[in-house]
Amino acid sequence: MSSRLSITTLLSVGFGLLMMIAVITVSLIGVSSTRKNMVNMMSQLGTLALTSLQAQMHDYMQPVNSQLDYIATLMQKGQVSPQAPEALKATLSGSLSALPQVYGMAYINDQYEMQALHRDDAVRFTRNMNKPHRIEPYFSSPSRIEKAIWGDPEALPGGARVIPVTRMVYLPDGRKGMLLTAIDVALLNEHISQLSGKHSNTFMLLGRQKLLASSFSLPLSEPLGDQPLADIESLAGNPLRLIWSEQAQDNDMQMPEGMLSHTVHQGEQSWIYIYTETRNYSEVPILLGMVVSGEQLSEERNALYLQVLFSVLMLLLFVALCWLFSRRLGSRFSRIAQGFEAIRESNLGQLTPMPPSRIIEFDQVSQAYNRMTEGLKQNQQMRDLFGQYVPKDIALQLLRDGGQLAPQHAYATIFFIDLEGFTSLSERLSPEQLLTTLNAFFSMVAEELEAQGGIITQFQGDAVLAIFNIPNPQPDHARRALNASRRILLRTRSEQFNHQHLSCRIGLNSGEVIAGNVGAPKRQNYTVHGDAVNLASRLETLNKEYGTRLLLSASTVELLPGERFREIGEIAIRGKQQPVRVYTLADAQP
Repeated sequence: MSSRLSITTLLSVGFGLLMMIAVITVSLIGVSSTRKNMVNMMSQLGTLALTSLQAQMHDYMQPVNSQLDYIATLMQKGQVSPQAPEALKATLSGSLSALPQVYGMAYINDQYEMQALHRDDAVRFTRNMNKPHRIEPYFSSPSRIEKAIWGDPEALPGGARVIPVTRMVYLPDGRKGMLLTAIDVALLNEHISQLSGKHSNTFMLLGRQKLLASSFSLPLSEPLGDQPLADIESLAGNPLRLIWSEQAQDNDMQMPEGMLSHTVHQGEQSWIYIYTETRNYSEVPILLGMVVSGEQLSEERNALYLQVLFSVLMLLLFVALCWLFSRRLGSRFSRIAQGFEAIRESNLGQLTPMPPSRIIEFDQVSQAYNRMTEGLKQNQQMRDLFGQYVPKDIALQLLRDGGQLAPQHAYATIFFIDLEGFTSLSERLSPEQLLTTLNAFFSMVAEELEAQGGIITQFQGDAVLAIFNIPNPQPDHARRALNASRRILLRTRSEQFNHQHLSCRIGLNSGEVIAGNVGAPKRQNYTVHGDAVNLASRLETLNKEYGTRLLLSASTVELLPGERFREIGEIAIRGKQQPVRVYTLADAQP
């Protein structure tokens, strides 16, 4: 059937197609959709990098809030009092040690007197501090402010730039105070510089224009002067200067909610900006982001090309190995299938042993197959020898039933054939020639009978007795017997047997018979008995009197509607009380 496939073809073509699909898919992804893949890759890398940057900056800045909340809680519970300078100093010193990113720690009371602790462990007491108007609103507010507040960046005398952070304290006696610290912008720059990559830089903008911190080391086009933060417009040659330029384009990067990205192309260079806003530390939003150079895309694209090429080579190698393995596996299955086909057709002589295999499972199959075929050959040899002396169907039934064969009653058609002129033939030929001639003739008779399903029960000298419809049911047994008779008569007229022209006579009769084993317990013969058998033999003999080659009884003719016969008449048969109506073929040849 055209829809059937060999396992070699199935595995080779199947895996080959799968691998081709994989190769084509990889190629399309790696070559045709390189830009899209690069964008997706950059989206993932940017998301991971920016998420990591957010987490690290949170870990860097949130402890400032936490320490201020911790000290405020201690003071509000009365565990640390501003009236105990040494205890306050110890508390501020501990927090200062835990916060390397801050410039110093201070406490301001409601008289605007400040106690400050610096990195040099010096405690300074200042009365009537400068610019109290900046903090006065917090002291006069009727509402409790229970969180740290980040102020605007400031430039200190000496050039240091800091971000002030305050936290109100509500003492048990009802008085108010304020904790004050300042994040060193220079230290913030140092920290954020450590978070940059080979082709990327990180940055923090206060609002959209002021550079709070970055990993860039590019010079400014203008000095800061007394300005606390640089404007990105003053960054000469720095890609941050282009972040909001009109050349910005959407880059189709799929960023999670809260993260944004766009690309700026300038000449042959391109820059990818990935950023997010946070309002956790300042009323003015802080823009936290990273700038990725387009060079990274080129390197990643080249790496992807090499990966695609390597994948294609590996897939081709895998297909070749799969094809070789499929051929070896398919050849074994083919050998097994051919063996089963030979077994089905009883051509056990075509079976050849399967070779051993280094694969354990295949070797076990080979050994089991060889044992099976060897056993089948031995059984076949026994059946063949048995079948030379017992009809094949009877032999199979005997083997199935363990050597026991119960008598069988059936309405059957009996076939009886005899050679004409056997006596003169015996006189002309030597015994060896005679035996060879008989065997040639009987081989032809057996061939035609078996072709129609007939069972030869006896070879009687130059005669043969066969039956139809026993032991296997054959509803058209009479027609089978007639077909076999016609073929035997035709071949007898047209063929020679051991260079001898022969003639034969056939008698057919249908009737009740009994079939079974006859003989001693240790030596038996399968045959049929009944008056119908005797009548078939008598009809064969009557052919000589009427000059015919085939005579049939009326019981057989009744089973053959549609056939044309010529009635011979009612003939008295020896052993029968009533005459028997006898027929021959209408077109019978002498």
